[in-house]
Amino acid sequence: MKIRISKTLLIILGVVLLSSFIWLRFIRERLPRVIPFDLTLLGFILLLYICSIYIIIILSLLFNYNVSSKIFSTVISYILKPLITLDEAIKTNTIIKPYYERLLVYITGIKDTNFTLYRKIYHLFDTIPRIILVSTLLIDTFYFHCLFLLYKVIIVSLLFLIIRYIKYSLTYAKEEYILELEPMVEYIQSNYEDPDDELAAAGIVLSALTVRRFIDIQTDAIVYDSREYTCYPFGWHNKYRNDFCKLHNLSATQFTSKEIALMRVDFYRIMKLVIPISVHLEEYRVHVEYSKNKYVKIIIFSLYLICWSYILFLSVNSLSIDTFTFLFEIIDKEDPFSGDDL
Repeated sequence: MKIRISKTLLIILGVVLLSSFIWLRFIRERLPRVIPFDLTLLGFILLLYICSIYIIIILSLLFNYNVSSKIFSTVISYILKPLITLDEAIKTNTIIKPYYERLLVYITGIKDTNFTLYRKIYHLFDTIPRIILVSTLLIDTFYFHCLFLLYKVIIVSLLFLIIRYIKYSLTYAKEEYILELEPMVEYIQSNYEDPDDELAAAGIVLSALTVRRFIDIQTDAIVYDSREYTCYPFGWHNKYRNDFCKLHNLSATQFTSKEIALMRVDFYRIMKLVIPISVHLEEYRVHVEYSKNKYVKIIIFSLYLICWSYILFLSVNSLSIDTFTFLFEIIDKEDPFSGDDL
């Protein structure tokens, strides 16, 4: 009961957060902001934060490193938990779930050649919107000296959210399918020559791989080597066997080759979904990290940094002289050595 109440509260909070974000980002009317801004302390910190974020992004792209923080990740996970709960509730809804699964089946059937599809998707949802936004910001900043046109084209940033949600949904579906496969079998036999297994590496026996590792190996083989390894489920878990018997009104002691064949059909049905999804995610990741795209992103984020740094430079003079004096003020209401309290 408590779990259901907490889940309901998280869903309601997720709806409120999503609605607030859409309204604040895309619907709320924005008045022109003349440059330089009339800064308050909060505005100064916000501009400084924006510039810092772009500096970090540019450095991470230049030197190929990711800034990770457990504290930051924990905070983000708590913030996104209501939205994730809302998303799960929508996808598992009895009305929406069949259409969602059909969409996944359709996606897994899409074939790409020479990364043409991923190139188009990436440019449509990432490169083109960024170019539109940064070009508008440049015009507003250096020509009109007023943020006005940017508000008119801010709607294109919705494309960023769409592609990120699609990627998240595919990642979510992949993980859910893996969690569904893992309780079925202990391992998968494959003709992949596992270097960690001396007998398999020598070609004497088939490799025995966990479900998760086999999916990763099969994905890399398809994407980078254009080949596929054999997949044979082995070692059915007792719980899955019992659940399968209950579902099909079978006796656990009367397990024939026909029933085992039916279990394999169920296994391969899920595997035929999860492997293409994993391939799509990996091929899209490869294209995103393609060197030309990386340099384009560096240029775009550098232009963003130039604009916001220029705005900060012009606006910082509007700060009051007394804005930061509170940092240096130490107010003692009582002298600790006065002896008045004795």
